[in-house]
Amino acid sequence: MKTVQVKLYLNLRKYATPAMDNGQGPLSLQENHTTNDLLAALGIPSGEECTLVVNNRIAGKDLLLKDGDQVAVLPPVSGG
Repeated sequence: MKTVQVKLYLNLRKYATPAMDNGQGPLSLQENHTTNDLLAALGIPSGEECTLVVNNRIAGKDLLLKDGDQVAVLPPVSGG
């Protein structure tokens, strides 16, 4: 098992686990889990649009997570 730190933003906070305070906190995952597995573990539907940032870098949904990674899950942003 590995533990990553997750921070959910805005409307995505509704997917926080009971261990998360105000949408942020630890999440335990299996060793070979990816960012997509993290979304599934949180119960975020596959059709939900979001941006993943892992260790301050934008990440795809197939990134292999490591113990101690910091993952931010943000809703889509628009503007100009």
